[in-house]
Amino acid sequence: AILVSAFVLAHSTRELGENRRVERQLVEAMVEPSDHVIIGDLPADLDEQGLRTNFEAYGTIKWCKLWDGKGSKGGKKSAMIEFASVEEATWLVENLNGNVPLGLETAVSVKFKTKSAGGGGKNRSSPYGGGGGCGVVPPGMAGKGGMMMGGMGVMLGMSGEACSINDVWKGLLRSKVLPGGSWANDERTVVVSGLPSDTTEFDLLRIFSPFGAILPGGVRVKLKDDGTAQGSGMVNFADLETAVTATETLNNCMMPDGRTLRVRQFTDQGGGKGKGKGKAQSEE
Repeated sequence: AILVSAFVLAHSTRELGENRRVERQLVEAMVEPSDHVIIGDLPADLDEQGLRTNFEAYGTIKWCKLWDGKGSKGGKKSAMIEFASVEEATWLVENLNGNVPLGLETAVSVKFKTKSAGGGGKNRSSPYGGGGGCGVVPPGMAGKGGMMMGGMGVMLGMSGEACSINDVWKGLLRSKVLPGGSWANDERTVVVSGLPSDTTEFDLLRIFSPFGAILPGGVRVKLKDDGTAQGSGMVNFADLETAVTATETLNNCMMPDGRTLRVRQFTDQGGGKGKGKGKAQSEE
């Protein structure tokens, strides 16, 4: 009788846990889309400037706040971001939840903030607009007054206001028309160390792009608080052969000041669990 009671109790506990999990999923699914999103599992060393820099590629950020995640493993942080439109926030939730954002190395969670009374942002006429200028609209979604861009069938929706090249970049990125799409650090990723303190992402692009195609947003330089380079960076190539060639060519290259440039391929030391979760090879 005691064994039967224990079995029933254990079964009931598991069933209760499963019911609560399903209830949480249903609640999240029923949350009304808004222009505010909650992002979890962010790196512990990320600051608000880094948050804005990494996520402004996905839309116009009106406001953001970063805080330490309560009870999270490894000191992960969380953030809230207010985008300029509900459409921009919706794209983030639908495409980045469980994936690796540009500029980061590990996957994040993304969900809508529970909408309070009177909250929410205003929709724009162009679903991929940026800063009130123009947005890039995928094939089949272009409205009247659009302008064809090259042979890709991509339309630049015209709002009557001049747009910046950054608007075009963000729109193309969100529309997924650039080769490469979503990506994670893998064997095609090159880790660079020993870089001078004035190194920028454009400098890495100039050095590594001659070897072959680099994925969208696939060049990153780690910065100190004062804006100077920490000395390391990463480059995500489109194919493995290019990454190998760049590594073999540039590793141990002697710089004018006598120091050596170190270039290695990224290795996943996180056990292979979770998209994009891993660490670079030690440079020591």
